[in-house]
Amino acid sequence: MVNPKTGVILSEFVRTPDIDTNGEFNGKFLSTRRDKVHCTIEALEADACPDVESKVVDDAGYRRHDKSGGYEGFAKLHDGSIAAFIEKQAGDTTLGNEPGVRVYNVQP
Repeated sequence: MVNPKTGVILSEFVRTPDIDTNGEFNGKFLSTRRDKVHCTIEALEADACPDVESKVVDDAGYRRHDKSGGYEGFAKLHDGSIAAFIEKQAGDTTLGNEPGVRVYNVQP
């Protein structure tokens, strides 16, 4: 997490894991066409990488979801963990076979 006003890094980056039908991590992570991991350092420094083609995300081994499909909401739970909700089947995505919205229990 980064403070948007100061740019100070507040916590380690968390990448959304993909899961199998049993809810277990399947070795892949979710990503979007706007995920900066797909950009070169030069393009980032020049602010010249607003997004990439869908094929770039797919070829990099990520499971693609639409730019609007990131975490849609957070809720702090009584035990201090966080429930995070992620959208599924909208837009440019390979998540069309998802049965419903994913919910993650985030341990901060």
